[in-house]
Amino acid sequence: MSSNSIRFHLRERTAEMHARLDSSIGGFETREAYRRYLPGMLAFREAAEDAVMNAEYPAWFGDWRPCRIAPALRADLRDLGMDAPEAPYRRHDLGHALENAAALLGTLYVLEGSALGARLLFGRAKELGLDEKFGARHLALQTQDRESWRNFVNIMERAGQELEKEELDRDEAGNASLLAFALAERRLTKELSKDLAKKA
Repeated sequence: MSSNSIRFHLRERTAEMHARLDSSIGGFETREAYRRYLPGMLAFREAAEDAVMNAEYPAWFGDWRPCRIAPALRADLRDLGMDAPEAPYRRHDLGHALENAAALLGTLYVLEGSALGARLLFGRAKELGLDEKFGARHLALQTQDRESWRNFVNIMERAGQELEKEELDRDEAGNASLLAFALAERRLTKELSKDLAKKA
C-alpha cells in the first residue's frame, strides 16, 4: 500500500458528492448569485470549523492546523449588507471528527480541498468588484497560503504510514469526508431554499 493511498481513496470516495456541491455553488455569474452562496457557506464552515478546532490532533499532524475562514465570511456578509445570525452555527453532524484521527483527517480533507477551488472562485468574485478588502475576504484567505494544501498533503502521506501500521482506518476517513460534504450540501441547499422562498 502506497503511503499516499489515503489521498486518492478520499478523492475517489468523494468525487460524486464533490461534483454535485460544485454544481450547486455555481460560477458566480452575478453578484446576486454570490450573495446567495454566502449564507450557506457560512453555515457550513462555522459548524465544521467548530468541530475540527476542538479535535485532538495526533502527533503526526505536527504544528499544522487548518485556516479559519468563518470570521471572514461573516465580514463578507456585512460588506454586502446581509444579515448573519448573532450566534455561531454550531449545531452540526460532525461530532465524529472529534472521535479519532481517521475521522478528523477525512473532515479536514474537505475543508482544505476547498482552498483549491477558491482560487477560481476568487477570480470570478474579482470580476464582480469584490476582493480581499470587500466581499471576498474568505476567498482571499483561502488563496493566500499556498503552502497549506501542500503541508496537508504531507500529513496525508504520514497518515499513509499509520495505515501501514493499521493504526488508521481508511474507510472511516472516507466516511467522514462524505459526511462533511453532505453537511455542506445541506447547509447550502437550506440557505438557497430560504432565499427562493423570500422571492416567491
